[in-house]
Amino acid sequence: MLQMNMQLLSSFSERIFHIGDAGKGQLMKLFHNAVCHGNFLLLSEICIKGEQNGLNLEQMIEVFNCSNARSYISERRFPDHILSGTFDGKSTPSNLKKDLNLLDDLLQTNGEETYLSHSLRLLNKLDPLYENDDFMLIYPQLKELLDG
Repeated sequence: MLQMNMQLLSSFSERIFHIGDAGKGQLMKLFHNAVCHGNFLLLSEICIKGEQNGLNLEQMIEVFNCSNARSYISERRFPDHILSGTFDGKSTPSNLKKDLNLLDDLLQTNGEETYLSHSLRLLNKLDPLYENDDFMLIYPQLKELLDG
């Protein structure tokens, strides 16, 4: 099936992976999204704590980006959508919550919390009025929550 559709798929994707049987690709996408969302939330929380302790957000991102701490989130999302003040990352908090809830359910064993459980608790404390706004607005909301 993949080989039959390779030309079509190649027209909009440079890299195509066959992950396995039905459902494996969706699982991989969930894992991918969770890593991205987790990076965003962790970096947000760390940067907010840094700002609270007198560090400059732009300088923190610069330091992260020239070290092993760099990621797509620090290299693109923060400079392009948070530091710029545009907050236009083209996704919603509800989408982050959906993915993180699915993965948290999958990772939990015997009712033990996962790292994502903490992130979900923070996300659930944010104003539900912004649920369908841009997810980059999580940063200022999280900052307000953690400052209070």
